[in-house]
Amino acid sequence: MIWIFDIETILDAELIRKTMNLEGTDVEVMNLAKDIYQGKKGNRFLPLPYHKIVNISILGLDKDKNFLKLSSINDEDEKEIIEKFLDALNKNNPQVITFNGRSFDLPVLMIRAMKYSLSCNTYFENENSKIGKNRWSNYRARYNEKFHLDLMDSLSEFGAVRGLSLDLLSSMIGAPGKYEVNGSQVIDLYYNGELEKIKEYCESDVLNTYWLYLKYEVLRGNITREEFGKKLEILKENLIKNRYYFEIFEENINKELDNLNGVEKGIEEENKKENKGEKMILLTGANGQLGTDFKKLFDEKQLKYIATDYKELDITNIDNVREFVKNKNIKYIINCAAYNNVDKAEEERDKVYALNCDAPKNLAIIAKEIDAIFVTYSTDFVFDGEKGEAYVEKDKVSPVSVYGQSKADGEKKVLEAYEKVFVIRTSWVFGTGNSNFNTQVINWSKSRTELSIVDDQISVPTYSWDLAEFSWKLIETNEFGLYHISNDGIASKYDQAKYLLDKIGWKGELKKAKTSDFNLAAKRAKFSKLSSEKVEKLVGEKLPNWKSGIDRYLGMA
Repeated sequence: MIWIFDIETILDAELIRKTMNLEGTDVEVMNLAKDIYQGKKGNRFLPLPYHKIVNISILGLDKDKNFLKLSSINDEDEKEIIEKFLDALNKNNPQVITFNGRSFDLPVLMIRAMKYSLSCNTYFENENSKIGKNRWSNYRARYNEKFHLDLMDSLSEFGAVRGLSLDLLSSMIGAPGKYEVNGSQVIDLYYNGELEKIKEYCESDVLNTYWLYLKYEVLRGNITREEFGKKLEILKENLIKNRYYFEIFEENINKELDNLNGVEKGIEEENKKENKGEKMILLTGANGQLGTDFKKLFDEKQLKYIATDYKELDITNIDNVREFVKNKNIKYIINCAAYNNVDKAEEERDKVYALNCDAPKNLAIIAKEIDAIFVTYSTDFVFDGEKGEAYVEKDKVSPVSVYGQSKADGEKKVLEAYEKVFVIRTSWVFGTGNSNFNTQVINWSKSRTELSIVDDQISVPTYSWDLAEFSWKLIETNEFGLYHISNDGIASKYDQAKYLLDKIGWKGELKKAKTSDFNLAAKRAKFSKLSSEKVEKLVGEKLPNWKSGIDRYLGMA
């Protein structure tokens, strides 16, 4: 949760009378106090305890920094204003975005809260592992932005630069800035009973701060220009029409969108000239069995691609990926990398999650930033095997191993991160890229005359060439979502081994065994066959039988 907020204050006439022995109306004593400070300090700004809060405006954003809700607290009673805000802060622990909030808004809130004996434990808390708070990451930590980003502080290099103001920066970036009302008018508006006008002024400052925040995120590479434009469009849709600032914000947003569209169109034209409209594919995990067959497929189709493995690209590091894709005109990212050691995963949870969960999410985020289509692979291990018939895409996942859980969590993160994605589940993949069950069986057969293979694990072996070919057919449909792609048929591990050994002419004895006969660290599902019917209907073609896949794998077809 993200809040952008701002406060409006007037001077506390009662406190001025009490501490300065001044007489007169509220406005008169305020002006006298300012004159005194002008003479003493050279400016008319009184210390923070004198600032009485009359309005707080808050813009709530979702996790993607999109506009959710703009609201204000402007009761006549200062205690109620502060209490409502602090209660919400204590309850939600949002990241707060301010302009000069570290030097003014938050200190004023806390100082004035003491006047009414109010509590805000979350602001001072520096140990809370549930939400990632520690001594270096909390609301009062100046150089960590997880809980508080003060745009003025950050843009001024933490005080090294002087002269920055919200109005000046807003005008520079194309936002309206101060319009019709400014801070010097708040006292008069308050005593004229125009609290709504103060609220609208505070809201406009919050919206200017939001605009500046989005520009800052573009500057830092956290959002793209296109995403910035979309967020401005959402802002425009949510502007409140009866506010005095409505027309000026709408006008400036339209100008900014026109400018952005012009820039993006120019970039698009340049890319077309440089790349002649050719689509570049980024292939990760390119040296594995699926990646190897994708390279063959792309060569056949004369498609341009960049093949990477862990040595060329660390997909667990999002900054590395972001830098890698720059200026490459990537239109597809196909992720074939995975941690597949099911038993070892039980003791290497961090490693398996980094590759099977975090890395796909990173790639999905980057794909979204560059408007590329993202493809990644999951497994039948996301199911517990208790259904008793082929699993379809809408079936609820229920993994029984760390490996399966990492894949299920990875699916969820990818589908939440971006809409232009294909998450493809498959099962028991074999190919020529690296070791798999087929290669293990063949190697065992060379030195043994007797083999025991389990017959109580049932799914379907899938040839990596068929998986690559049908994946590409699916990708070309642009029908994004979750799919199953496995070869036709059904088999136990015993069935697969028997067919393979018969094909290579092994003369030994093959015995049936049970999973419980082996000391395996990870639990296996008994029946995890995937139904590929959804894909077959979409592409208008049936997947080959797994036995055909083994024939072609052995070079016998």
